[in-house]
Amino acid sequence: MPYVKRDQQGQITAVWKEQSEPGTEFIHEGDDELALFLGFSQGGGSGEFSIATDLQMVRVIEDVINLLIAKHVIVLTDLPEAVQNKLLQQRHRRENLLGSTTIIQEGEQRLF
Repeated sequence: MPYVKRDQQGQITAVWKEQSEPGTEFIHEGDDELALFLGFSQGGGSGEFSIATDLQMVRVIEDVINLLIAKHVIVLTDLPEAVQNKLLQQRHRRENLLGSTTIIQEGEQRLF
């Protein structure tokens, strides 16, 4: 997710959660062009909110949590149940969509 359709000028004209028709292309969910299409401001260092930057930061935090778990600094069950569920759901979605794409290297101990 997401898939976009573009016009002849290359501008995004529609967004789908799944590839629903020919001619749609996959775009990273943190892409600034997608954020602009969805009505979010592109942050340019002027203090404006940027959904792309926010999504990137969320991903960093998720990877740090996974790293702390892998290094046995924390245990998944130390976290509140709601956080555990969100982490597991997000990990499952990411693996289904992209395969394993964490900062943890291949061959290291499984996180969960």
